[in-house]
Amino acid sequence: MEQDACDRCLALSQLTVYLAKIPVLRHGEVEKDDGGEPVVLRPPLVADAAGLAPHPAQLARATVGVSEHRARSFAVELRDWSADAMREAAWKAGLTVLCSCSPSYPAPLHDLADEPPVIYVRGDLALLGRCPDHAISMVGTRHPTVTGRNASRRIAAGIGRTGGVVVSGMALGIDAAAHEGALSVGAPTIAVLASGADLATPGSNRKLYGQILDAGAVVSEMPPGCRPFVWGFPARNRIIAALGTVTVVVEAPIKSGALITVEQAMDLGRDTYAVPGSLASDVSEGTNLMLQEGAGAVIDGAHLAGHLLDRDSAPRPEAPAGGPEAAIHAALTNGPLSSAELGHRTASSLAAAELDDVLLDLELAGWVARRPDGRYRIVDRYRP
Repeated sequence: MEQDACDRCLALSQLTVYLAKIPVLRHGEVEKDDGGEPVVLRPPLVADAAGLAPHPAQLARATVGVSEHRARSFAVELRDWSADAMREAAWKAGLTVLCSCSPSYPAPLHDLADEPPVIYVRGDLALLGRCPDHAISMVGTRHPTVTGRNASRRIAAGIGRTGGVVVSGMALGIDAAAHEGALSVGAPTIAVLASGADLATPGSNRKLYGQILDAGAVVSEMPPGCRPFVWGFPARNRIIAALGTVTVVVEAPIKSGALITVEQAMDLGRDTYAVPGSLASDVSEGTNLMLQEGAGAVIDGAHLAGHLLDRDSAPRPEAPAGGPEAAIHAALTNGPLSSAELGHRTASSLAAAELDDVLLDLELAGWVARRPDGRYRIVDRYRP
């Protein structure tokens, strides 16, 4: 595993963790220092530490707006800090470490005004080399409708089948569905976390985290073992926006972290797309507003990816990789079949109770389509 990060950048990465402990107060609120004097606090930005050498006293002074007592406590914590120890911790966690000084650092992150000083990667490092030109970012609400979840999976599957890399945040809801859609067609996907890249967050997505590592990569600017802070979620959204050539929002209410990603993408000069939603649905208010304000509309991931990406730049799967999906796909190569006929032809490899679920997964992923007569067929444009 590559550990290509200089001491200074590693120190700034550690400073990010210390700054994250500062309370972020609402407008007009203040924190009192030990002498009762008001202390103005604001969300921490790594840019505040630009130009500092990795020395505890200098790093402590980067904590603008921090009381003297808090600054002293940071200095004590930093006194025993070691860049080599941080590299070793990353190595033990199975992480590759790249700093902004490194030629291996992901190029699109240099487009950010506040680029992360260090990126920690677990999984396929080479996948970052396909960003942003061959990657599409997908985000949305953590509380989607069934329609939104299925749309996210279907669009991501289309992107993956066309040779694209899906980038998302592995959050519950739309993000997780996007990763699942890409994985369902054997395509790689990149998860950007607000925690350390060695932690499956949220914990309920631990299985998905493992699947992403098998086929893609997990990325974070936070050091190994770091739990997510509240401000870390909008902060990681800028990385999601930077890694994709465009950003697609599936479902998002007016006040949504997904729309922060949209703002970041627009700041970077990247185009944004939205999936149209019901006018009666709160979770579609944000996406419908995006469309009203000029965002592109997307209903087909393969069409979007085929339009945006170089289709010949990366191999794409010609059929489901294995399991019952592959058995059904193979059975349909000679023509349309009903579910009963498919059940008969795949009886040796697929229990009857599984058939409907697998057919639904294949349909959502775009491998097969249900005809008006109820029979299933392979989607012609994706046939081997």
